[in-house]
Formats: sequence, C-alpha cells, structure tokens
Amino acid sequence: MFVDACRKAKGFTRPVATSLRYQDGTVGTTLNSFIMVNRDGWAITAAHTFDSLVKHEADRKKIAEIENMQAPADGSSRAPPKLDPKFILNHSFWWGWDGVMISEVTIDRRVDIALVKLVNFKPKMISNYPVFADPDEVSLGMSVCRVGHPFMDPPTEFDAKMNAFRIPKIDSDSALFVNDGVVSKIVTMKKAGNSPFDAMYLDTSTPGYRGQAGGPIVDKEGRVCAMQVNSFAVPFGFHSTSEEKSPLDDQYCCIGRGVHVKTIRQFLDSKNVRYSSYDDEQEFRIVE
Repeated sequence: MFVDACRKAKGFTRPVATSLRYQDGTVGTTLNSFIMVNRDGWAITAAHTFDSLVKHEADRKKIAEIENMQAPADGSSRAPPKLDPKFILNHSFWWGWDGVMISEVTIDRRVDIALVKLVNFKPKMISNYPVFADPDEVSLGMSVCRVGHPFMDPPTEFDAKMNAFRIPKIDSDSALFVNDGVVSKIVTMKKAGNSPFDAMYLDTSTPGYRGQAGGPIVDKEGRVCAMQVNSFAVPFGFHSTSEEKSPLDDQYCCIGRGVHVKTIRQFLDSKNVRYSSYDDEQEFRIVE
C-alpha cells in the first residue's frame, strides 16, 4: 500500500545525529529525522531536537559560574570543583551529509517545530522534494505511514586532541524504518503567547519511535500529512473486581502524534519559505 509513498518519502527524509560528551566522560549519539522542504536548503524537524543544545549552553554558563565562585581569592591552587556528572561538555550535530551545517534556526517549542537553513547543501543531494497535503483532505480513518530513523544509536568516540566526535558512516536508506496506521484523532491547541496560529496535531493508531521524530507522516500518495514529534501511552482503564491485581490494569494504548500539515504550512508561510502543495485540482503548485 505504501511502497510508492515510501520511495518518495525516503528521497526527502534525512537523519540528524546529535553527539554529546558529558562531565562523567560518557559519550553517545542519537538520531532524529528531518524533512528537506525545498531546493534552497530549508528543512524542518522537531523543535526538541535542539533541547540538548539549549542544555549545553546552559551547562557551560553554570560551569563557569561554579568555577568563578570556587576560585580562591588569593590565586592559590585548589581542588577542581565538583560538577554535575551530566553537564554536557561537548555537543555536535551531523545534518545528513558530511560538511553540511546549519546557518539559521527558528524554533517554536510550543508547537515542537523547527525551521533550519542548511549550508553547503546542493539541490542534487535530494532526489525529490516533498509535496504537502491539502489540510482539508486529512481526515479521520485515513491510512498513513511514518518514516524516520529509529533503533540506531551509532557507537561514538571523542577525540580530545581534535575536540571532535567520531561516528561511523550513516547510510540514510538502510537506517530508515516505516510503520503504518490510521489517523485516530485531530487535536487543536489554541494559540498562546505570541504564536500567530493554532497548533494542530494528528494522532495515529500506532506510535512513533525515538529517531522518527522530525520525520514525515505521509498518505498513500506520499504527500506529507504531518511531522512526527511525540508518542504517548494511554491506559485502557480496565479494573479488576477481585481483590487480586488484574494484569489488565497495566495495559496501555500507544499513540503517535505529529504536527498537522495545516500548522506546518502556516509556519512555513509565516517565514516566507517556499514549498510544494497539492491543491483540489490535483496539481502541484509552489507557494511563494
């Protein structure tokens, strides 16, 4: 059912690797996903991809404050200050290709969407670009498929002399994982703060997995209906009438959640980013 859709989606879905080194010496890399939007190098991903970078900047400030507070006034030597073992000392992103970096980022953490501009990106790196669905055609019960890069935490080394991480080569195609489901619910969160639009989400009957966040949720034609951002478990609510605990008491329904295409398109429009969409006449168009 989704063979052609997945062929299209893998063309514009790429992994983003986040490598971290902590105060206690541990290092590691996790993957999320992102969607290339257009030939100009604009892409979208889940805003929480940047949470570790925010923490890294905050940790750097805390470390400097602690070191200044504990430095002897007379300039004599003192044992190094005790620091939180989970302070992030080093942070690095890898955006889908070697040498590709970001020059701009706009984050809406409330919606959980981020817009990034890639530098050193060439249009030929992508075989095809996404077509964003007509929001009015995304409805309850329609079949959708989620595409991303879960179940892969590459082994990571940190070279202290080079002050750089080393991870194995990541092949996007072999790292891709897809799972299907149906649109189970459409949720609208009213605008808050300075946000210019409501946040709409699409819930699916199957969960997304860590690593699929930032990747597309597509229909059978490969059109982007949402961007995966979260998954959660809802208890079934069964209760045993006996005094003994029933195994059903611990049963949960796992649900996936993505930012609805309506909100994605409003977000891109607000930033004047071009994208392809599918109109009622079944024609492709570019929104300037």
